[in-house]
Amino acid sequence: MEKKVVNGKIFRIGLLGYREKYRGKKIGNKLVENNLNITTQAGFSTAIVEASGKISQHICRKYGFEDRASLDYQTFEYKGVKVFEGIKEHESCILMEKVFGVGEARV
Repeated sequence: MEKKVVNGKIFRIGLLGYREKYRGKKIGNKLVENNLNITTQAGFSTAIVEASGKISQHICRKYGFEDRASLDYQTFEYKGVKVFEGIKEHESCILMEKVFGVGEARV
C-alpha cells in the first residue's frame, strides 16, 4: 500500500552515531528520546529513521519504531557492484517508522 507523504507531518531523524568509547552510556537512547519529544511537541504525526546498524535498530524498536523496508548490505548492487559488501558487522539498513496516536504521551 502506498502512503501519501504530507509536508510538515513527518519528522526525519538523521544519523545516530557516536564514538565507541561512549558506548554503554545510553547516549543513543537519550538522542532518540529527545528527537521524539521534539517530534510530538512540534505536532508531527510520524517519525522516520534509516537505521544502518544493529544498535540503532535495537534502540529505535525499543521506542516503538517499526520496520518498513530494508536494504541488505551483502546482496545490494548498484550498477552491478556490491557497494556495501565490506560492511560485515551489520546486516542491513532499515527504514523505520513510528506513527503517533492522538494524544500520545511523550517519552
